Amino acid sequence: MPDGYRIMPRHLTAENGAKALLLGEFKLRVITECPECCELEEPTEGCDICNAEGEYGQKHTVPWDQIKFIYSKAVEGLAVKAEPAKS
Repeated sequence: MPDGYRIMPRHLTAENGAKALLLGEFKLRVITECPECCELEEPTEGCDICNAEGEYGQKHTVPWDQIKFIYSKAVEGLAVKAEPAKS
């Protein structure tokens, strides 16, 4: 095995413990324009949504199917290729 590599499962599953380990670990922060202040020239001071910033961020959890897809692409692209058997 090359230096820096580890033995990892080909697929993430509940059975191999990956789902419990990774579910909810990855989040994306999405910035959205404030619906209360977007029509105004300046954001409203004391706005409950954006706090006068004009935009606000929300964290969204990366879905389990997307985590599995990303992992499968990494496994596919980084797998050590077996050397042909010598005869």
